[in-house]
Amino acid sequence: MVFKVWRSKNIAKFIFIFFLLNNLNIDASTRYSFSKEDNGSIENNIKSQYLIGHGDGLKIEFYDLKIYSGFYSIDRDGFIDLPEIGSFYVENLTIEELKKILTEEYKKYIINPNIKINLVEYRPITIYISGEVRSPGIYTLKGNRLDLPVRNQTGVIGFRENIVNNFNIRLYDALKLAKGVNNYADLANIEIIRKNSKSQGGGKISTKIDLLSTLTKGDLSQNIRLYDGDYINIPKSQNIIKEQLLAINNLNINPEKITVYITGNVVERGEFLLNKGTSLT
Repeated sequence: MVFKVWRSKNIAKFIFIFFLLNNLNIDASTRYSFSKEDNGSIENNIKSQYLIGHGDGLKIEFYDLKIYSGFYSIDRDGFIDLPEIGSFYVENLTIEELKKILTEEYKKYIINPNIKINLVEYRPITIYISGEVRSPGIYTLKGNRLDLPVRNQTGVIGFRENIVNNFNIRLYDALKLAKGVNNYADLANIEIIRKNSKSQGGGKISTKIDLLSTLTKGDLSQNIRLYDGDYINIPKSQNIIKEQLLAINNLNINPEKITVYITGNVVERGEFLLNKGTSLT
């Protein structure tokens, strides 16, 4: 799976989705990578970057200048309030981009500034799922909440409550939210489109994910992490593969119950709620 520049021939197909995503809060920070198994070897190591935005929390540390160090939340307009600099716009930057910019800005106030930035609070992410899923649409997912210690020079003085941390929503989680996939879903060619960082060229990037290999071979590298603003499309398969059909109907992303309708020469006709995997007999 290789992220490639989003080409113009695909714009017509997804113009509505792009309009939608561009009006969502598609912002971010942190980097991740995933790889594809090909002929027994791991290759095509791909890196994508998460862009910071409203709701994220940053821990900014100034070496040998503790008075400036602290926790900074990004407000609704994409700004953080920094010492000396004041209100500073950080929307849609990566952590590395922000570090580089702040290092240059603080050269006006500090000799050889040494700045460390960590993303310690993750905002909820909003994604759009379309295609061969049971319930397509827009979904908002929240991360785990932790209580992080607040420290000063004397030690821990309290806790900052409800920090959203360890944010790790995966593709499989998203499909469960959409109530699973149908028998025609092409799980070997799932498309994911996301916003690219400016330092990596900007615009949109896309990749194809083979989630079927996760289900049949246990290849967890295909179950990638999702970022805010991701668009996930599950295409329709032209030929239903036996292995895929069996995998889909046994997935724990699909509902545990199925609804069937029985009519004709039977004692009891109508709608019945049965367990997933129930046979015709």
